[in-house]
Amino acid sequence: GGRHWGKENTLETYRRAVNEARTDILEIDIWKTIDEHIVLNHDGIINGINIDQSTFEQLKILDPQLITLEQLLTEFRSKSSLVYFFDMKDIKAIRLTLDIIKKYNIENDVIFGAVDRIINKELQKEKFPSIPICADIETMMKFSQDYKQGRINENYSYEHDILGLFIEPHTRSILNKDLIDTIHKAGKPLAIVGSLLDDQNVQKRNDSTWY
Repeated sequence: GGRHWGKENTLETYRRAVNEARTDILEIDIWKTIDEHIVLNHDGIINGINIDQSTFEQLKILDPQLITLEQLLTEFRSKSSLVYFFDMKDIKAIRLTLDIIKKYNIENDVIFGAVDRIINKELQKEKFPSIPICADIETMMKFSQDYKQGRINENYSYEHDILGLFIEPHTRSILNKDLIDTIHKAGKPLAIVGSLLDDQNVQKRNDSTWY
């Protein structure tokens, strides 16, 4: 969403992330308005108004910085190296989002995520085969428990293309070299989510221990 560079999910913030931070991946929170616009917003609520129950015009009055997915993709169309992580927050947005992906020919530049299990399962059914999908929060927690109980081995069944770990203060101890080596042996990428992403100690582990 670009929160380190300004208000999340806005063109100004994404521009700073791409042009100043030189990021190569943009995280985008996806919702659908009642009049069939795919818009970018973290929580799905603007000034107490639900996005999925309002029109784009109504929402723009409340938040002039609100943008559509198509506005974002048009803005960065020339940045062919960008990868878009679509964090799907609204199950009703899936079909239209897939239409937009096809329209802009970015099937190979998208990663899907949905922490909600129901949305995630629907994505797995509807998405293009070329688009990888990250684990939902329920699967992340199950994987953590299975690792702690010694159930992760070469025969372990992975549901998702990208594994995920939900890291909070009480779960940070799971981050260790053995776990990362196990994931690498499975040939799976790993996504880290949770409140400790900005913790310098966690970042140092990422730099010096995991790989």
